[in-house]
Amino acid sequence: MAPPPNQTRAKALASFRRLMRWMFVLAVAMIVAALITFKVMGVDITGAMLFATIAGVGVSMLVGTGLMGLIFMSANSGHDDEAADHKDHHSDWVPPEDAR
Repeated sequence: MAPPPNQTRAKALASFRRLMRWMFVLAVAMIVAALITFKVMGVDITGAMLFATIAGVGVSMLVGTGLMGLIFMSANSGHDDEAADHKDHHSDWVPPEDAR
């Protein structure tokens, strides 16, 4: 027997939050690695470069992993099943002649 929808959605949301916490830690590690690489290469790190590195690496990591996490959360929470069920109700629809 499948768990109730609210329980399934709560588990999916908890999983998403856990994923984003780990991705935040990974993003901070990537920012630190980028700044260390700049220092090792002998690059003078200005305030603008520091801000650009934090914004570029951090935002890219968090947006990318956040969007992918939302896809998994949608699939695991049952939202995709509801959309698939809705589509089946209109299976008798036939496209117009000029669209074929």
